[in-house]
Amino acid sequence: MEGQPISFAALVIIATSAFLIPIAVRRIRFLRVPVVVGELLVGIAIGKSGFDIVKPEPWLEFLSLLGITYLMFLSGVEIDFALLGKLARRQDGRRVFGLTLLYFALVLALASGAGILLHRAGLIDYPWLIALILTTVSVGVVLPMVKEKQLTATEYGQTLLVTALLLDFATMLLLAVMVTLVSGGDPRQLALIGVLFAAVLLVYAGGKRMRQSALMSELAHATSQIGVRGAFMLIFILAYLAERLGVEVILGAFMAGAVVSVISQSDETSLHLKLDAIGFGFLVPIFFIMVGAQFDIAALLARPESLGFALAILLTAYAAKVLPALIFAGRYGLKDALALGVLVTPGLSLTVAAAEIGYRLDLLTSSTHSGVILLAILTAAVSPVVFERMGPKPPEVEKEKVYIVGANERGLLLATRLQDLKERLLLIDKDPAKVEAARARGFEAVCADVEDPAAWQEIAPGVQATVVITTQDDDVNLRVVEILKSGHEVERMIAHAADPEAAASMERLGAQTVSPAWSTLSMMENLVRYPDLLALLNREDESVAIHKVTVRNPALRGVRVRDLGIPAGALILSIGRGRESVIPRGETRLELGDVLTLAGEREHVERAVERLNG
Repeated sequence: MEGQPISFAALVIIATSAFLIPIAVRRIRFLRVPVVVGELLVGIAIGKSGFDIVKPEPWLEFLSLLGITYLMFLSGVEIDFALLGKLARRQDGRRVFGLTLLYFALVLALASGAGILLHRAGLIDYPWLIALILTTVSVGVVLPMVKEKQLTATEYGQTLLVTALLLDFATMLLLAVMVTLVSGGDPRQLALIGVLFAAVLLVYAGGKRMRQSALMSELAHATSQIGVRGAFMLIFILAYLAERLGVEVILGAFMAGAVVSVISQSDETSLHLKLDAIGFGFLVPIFFIMVGAQFDIAALLARPESLGFALAILLTAYAAKVLPALIFAGRYGLKDALALGVLVTPGLSLTVAAAEIGYRLDLLTSSTHSGVILLAILTAAVSPVVFERMGPKPPEVEKEKVYIVGANERGLLLATRLQDLKERLLLIDKDPAKVEAARARGFEAVCADVEDPAAWQEIAPGVQATVVITTQDDDVNLRVVEILKSGHEVERMIAHAADPEAAASMERLGAQTVSPAWSTLSMMENLVRYPDLLALLNREDESVAIHKVTVRNPALRGVRVRDLGIPAGALILSIGRGRESVIPRGETRLELGDVLTLAGEREHVERAVERLNG
């Protein structure tokens, strides 16, 4: 930037504010205020409406633009395509989709009507932008609340997530179309959006193939960080392509995030954490603080109609989201339906992004821009508090049930080794003598023909079930897998398979297979890699225990693993976090809803569980 020296004074203030804001927000325990709201408020305080110590500079504006681009990328990464696919395959999931699509249509219709009325009242110049602003939803507000109330595994929680994802994606696409038309682009350019989708498919196909190569795995860590580099490459390639096609660049960035979400696997949590760290640790706070710094409260207060606009758009935002939510009342009840509408009202990130785009294209005046920013702040601060009081209580956690098919010696040996889960074990066999032998050893067992779908209807394994199929007949094992796949929603299926073709058939149906040859090799590999851990897990005395515990104690939210104070004889093997599995390290911080797998001496594990349960 020739002729204009860069001063780091403003960046020092922004960086210091970004560091202190989460600490301050965390102290406000009676309000569930998102960190983004704190960043906007601090930006207002240090910007033109406050002390005016941070002013727009070209390089800060560039970082802010990079921040919004990266924010849209992270929004794409948040889309859980596995969840959407799972719902689409289920009949009740398809009903959820149908209700969600109807909800979106009603919200868009009400928002469009509200935009037209505000335009006729002389409060705004471009009603369609306001309609899209009123339709936006913040996944960043919805997702934490769903996780915190342990609603992720419920149909209500899935409906909330699907609603947020649909409104997020559809509004993003409509915003890109609107910007293309308003900025003077040829309407025929909209057909070129298909070129962008084609580029996304090509990137997806190439990325899927590349991530399976050994070279990519080798370059994923240390100084290479190939995953992070590839993510930024995708952002800039698709953003540039969107720009060349006359489409808003944020659509390209959003699609880059969607590609990363599809390509990444649930166990690749390290990449997600790195991308989040870059965004929410640096670029995104700069964007929100700079938006707050340019918030013009004087322009809002100078004109009475601007205050009227701010109040009108706030009331309209809740009306446009809460009233259509009544269509969910028949399924979830009136109170929970209204709570759903309240929680999806904040647009936050996308609302602010749309306001910035509209201001840049002269679709919003300074006062209406400030009114929209005020809308984002107030709804993000109020909605989580209201939902906390109105929404459903966390469901009673159903304990995982383990079904062992085959009360043979192998099944009984496995049951013996799972002795600490004895209350949740059920052995199934069609031989009455074997069933009686299992009962004589103290296990719950039933006599049933496992190849008969009617028998499984009576057994009725729940969603939280794990079914282990131990018989040595591959045909029987495959038949059980087929029955469970077609008629039941069990969480896990683990099956013995001696024949590779039978193993492949079972794996295509979603089962994990264990074959004697590969089990031997796996055991040898783990003896080399993890001798101490394997020795612990293979001890056959009753002093060893493995236990899962869900973090529900609010006092543990944000606490580092090293600061938990659990006994030295208990080891945290893994942390389940939503669709990801986090490798526990000393600096890893817990979140509410995390599922910790503990192993170690029984007494120490039990004390650790008591500590985690508060």
